[in-house]
Amino acid sequence: MRKLPVLFIILLLIGIIDVNSIFADVEIEEVPLPAEVEAKAFVIKKDKDRLWEKTLILEFPKKRRVLSTIDGFMEVKAVANHSAHPEIWKKVKEEKGGKIYLREVKEKIAKHLGIVPEEIAMLATAADIGQPSGSGKGV
Repeated sequence: MRKLPVLFIILLLIGIIDVNSIFADVEIEEVPLPAEVEAKAFVIKKDKDRLWEKTLILEFPKKRRVLSTIDGFMEVKAVANHSAHPEIWKKVKEEKGGKIYLREVKEKIAKHLGIVPEEIAMLATAADIGQPSGSGKGV
């Protein structure tokens, strides 16, 4: 696992990391992909109110046609799967609603990637994407 403090500072400056979470445990982890996939992948991991949030992002060099469980077929530059602890989802539901929360996450990712939110296919789950089934180990 590789921590990238410079990338943390950039993410903070462009707004993908909230100023209030500056002291939170944040990691950016590159995910190796075969060259033929023609994409970059990374996971942003952070704690929010002492609970985890992780977003797997795949960024493509050009638009690709994908099927989103939220938006159907789309032509996108990126796909993001946001996972948050079930307690975060409960809190979000009470405070602002899941759709607003996901829109905010999507806007931060778009800003980070330098694209518009409509160019991102978004997925979301309360499952820990960093915990492969049965392995007991994270990404």
